Amino acid sequence: MNPSSFPLLPQLLLFVFGIYLSFPSDWFSICFGLALSLVTLLYFAFQPPWYSRNLLIGSCFLLLGVGLGKIDQQLTEKHYSQFITTRSQNTFEFIVEQRLRPTAYYDRYTIQIKKCNGQRVDGRLLLTVAKDSTQKPLDYGQAWKLSGKINPIAPPLNPGQFDYKSYLNSLGIYHQLKSTTLPAPLANPSTSFFL
Repeated sequence: MNPSSFPLLPQLLLFVFGIYLSFPSDWFSICFGLALSLVTLLYFAFQPPWYSRNLLIGSCFLLLGVGLGKIDQQLTEKHYSQFITTRSQNTFEFIVEQRLRPTAYYDRYTIQIKKCNGQRVDGRLLLTVAKDSTQKPLDYGQAWKLSGKINPIAPPLNPGQFDYKSYLNSLGIYHQLKSTTLPAPLANPSTSFFL
């Protein structure tokens, strides 16, 4: 069977080659990827009945693959998980996004991480703070600072139980930070994240 008879095959190949080209590697790999992309593009560009339309569409898919690969690299380079130390305390500066339903012993929040160990980062965490009847809940939008060790979110213990870990993963939350003390507010206006 002729490969040109599959209508989406050239676009798929060029998209994959574009993603491959977006990741940093040695010169040989880059030249090889470009040559392979060019050969694929030219082969499918001169197949009837499309001709010039195949060339334009293939070029768009190649550029789309390169662009998405670059965006993915930028997102993962600034994620807090690249800057944490797993065996010791980490210092986080964050903003409270949402207050979740509290448990019997903890108040729970979803937080947007702005700094981790002094580095500007992105990402979200589940924060659990021990309940204290003398303290108010954390304010939304306020910048806070807290040191602690992060842990992965526990999977369900019983078969058929609601999978809270998968639910939080779908929201982009992969770790939790437990604290027995309330975080310290960042009162200095120069540390505001909204400026």
